[in-house]
Amino acid sequence: MVERTLVFIRHTHLDRADEMLGEIDQVGIRMRTILVDSAEEMDIREHYAEHEGKFFFPWILEHHVGKPLLLAVYDGFGVIQTVADLVGTTDPVNALPHTIRHRYCTDSQEVAMREKRFVENGIHRSADWNSARYELGVWYPYHLLS
Repeated sequence: MVERTLVFIRHTHLDRADEMLGEIDQVGIRMRTILVDSAEEMDIREHYAEHEGKFFFPWILEHHVGKPLLLAVYDGFGVIQTVADLVGTTDPVNALPHTIRHRYCTDSQEVAMREKRFVENGIHRSADWNSARYELGVWYPYHLLS
């Protein structure tokens, strides 16, 4: 089935965005790439709404609000799971060696939690069909502006 998914590169890894997205370009068709100069708090809150109220939610806001990010929308057969497999698990330390998070990110959730901050894993990808649909809706206004 043809699917659409969202990927974004966080501000800390924008210098590696071409390499990271280039790897994903091998498995899906990039429909759009949009640079957001300064992520709005409202958009970050909506994107991460499932985590609101959790102890680490303020860290998410601190890490993203007012910072640039690069949105990319991909289209393709089974692209959601394919991109998820290519990007890897949330914690770069536990990501498989062939994944983007393993190769481009050196942080770990354990260290981040100990230091009371957001884990820096460089890249976001939609987890499944429902989250892809939701996230694309959150960032849809940026698609219209590009």
